[in-house]
Amino acid sequence: MRSDRWYTEIFNILFKEAAKYTWKDPEKGPFTGPLWGWMNANRQSASKEAILQILLHPHIRSFRVRAALGKRDHKSLFLDLQLQPLDYTVPNVVGTYFLAGRHRSNAKVLKADIGYTGQACALKTGLSTGRGVKSRMFQHREKIQQAKSGKVQKKRRTKNVPEQSPENQPASKKSARFWASQRLAHNDIEDVSYALLSLFPVPRKRLRSLDQMRFILTLAEAIDVVFLGTLSPQYSVRFGGEFGMRIRPADMPQPPYEGLNRALPTTQVVKFYSLERTNWSPAEVDIFMGVFKDHASEVYGAGAIHWDVVENLLQERGVNKPKNYASSLYHELAANPESDLLSFKNMKYRYLLSRIFNLKTFLVGRQLVTPPRDDKDNYYHIPALEGTMTFFQLETLLSQEGYENKHQLDIKDSGMWFRSIGARLLPHLLSREVWERVQGKHTRNSVSVVAT
Repeated sequence: MRSDRWYTEIFNILFKEAAKYTWKDPEKGPFTGPLWGWMNANRQSASKEAILQILLHPHIRSFRVRAALGKRDHKSLFLDLQLQPLDYTVPNVVGTYFLAGRHRSNAKVLKADIGYTGQACALKTGLSTGRGVKSRMFQHREKIQQAKSGKVQKKRRTKNVPEQSPENQPASKKSARFWASQRLAHNDIEDVSYALLSLFPVPRKRLRSLDQMRFILTLAEAIDVVFLGTLSPQYSVRFGGEFGMRIRPADMPQPPYEGLNRALPTTQVVKFYSLERTNWSPAEVDIFMGVFKDHASEVYGAGAIHWDVVENLLQERGVNKPKNYASSLYHELAANPESDLLSFKNMKYRYLLSRIFNLKTFLVGRQLVTPPRDDKDNYYHIPALEGTMTFFQLETLLSQEGYENKHQLDIKDSGMWFRSIGARLLPHLLSREVWERVQGKHTRNSVSVVAT
């Protein structure tokens, strides 16, 4: 299909351009640092092929859209795309869209129609304007109405300061965010309508698809901007306009409208969430987690993670990432309850709980613990610590019973450690609710520990 060939060609050119840069200077090219990191992590042929399969899947890029865009002549594009008016029938979907403004037959200024390409990924709940494309169309409609009524405030200019030329204007600034809507409010435009280009499934929280969605969507928008030729003649060189104009395949039909996009989406700052994993391929994430699992004793220090060790172990496995990338990925995985990463905090708890299990096993084995006296008694008891000795003297009792001879402790000051445990933790540990749940194997209602 001709449409797929053109789409694939633009896709490959963008990845080829990204390969010219390194993590030290990604923004020298037409990319933001985060997007470049994602493209670099997916630079392998298998990863690119998987992304392209997503972008060209019939459920995402319909055959109707592909057939309309694959024609050798785009003069009837508005009709072929089956444009819809900007009203409240817009669906709550995530994806890319094409905005079209038809000029009047008796137009005094505009000599052609207007076209704009955008993306919509608003997923917040409780929005009265809807989500995704529905929310974005509401914003466009509102801005167009404000512009027509003269309620849009123009940016205040300082006296004797010339206005910036289009190529130097910061196209990503909020003041220029709805520049397209203001242009579509021109008196020579008789109606504005839209067409959905690519539709994406709404991702769930804590799934990897959520981490990747904004990057895939930005890539899809950039391809569509180039594909539909909606870059404005007043494009911004600084924000990839010239590059976007240059990479459009030579055999593609010329757009029959004036483009309104002044920047290539790959250069515009977008609020991304859970960025850390997007700089890593799935295979690299698995290797990263394996390093923490298989080399826990080397990676985890007394009070911090040894990042030099992590970096060296990754390099030995063919993963070359700077320490800040490794640290960011660690924090993202550690904060995810569905992650299998053994975090530094969990490592400390595992160590503590294993000692607690050993302590309970020793005390029970030496018959130093007695059960609650009756149903109203909520605590187990250690009689030896309820007479002349106190909980603070737990270390003395254990020393008398030979605990350290049986359990070799890797604690510099085990006496201080046990005095602290006895004074602070033991009273809580002996409560029925806790004591009966301290087990060597994890169950839903037990305290998870590892016996050593």
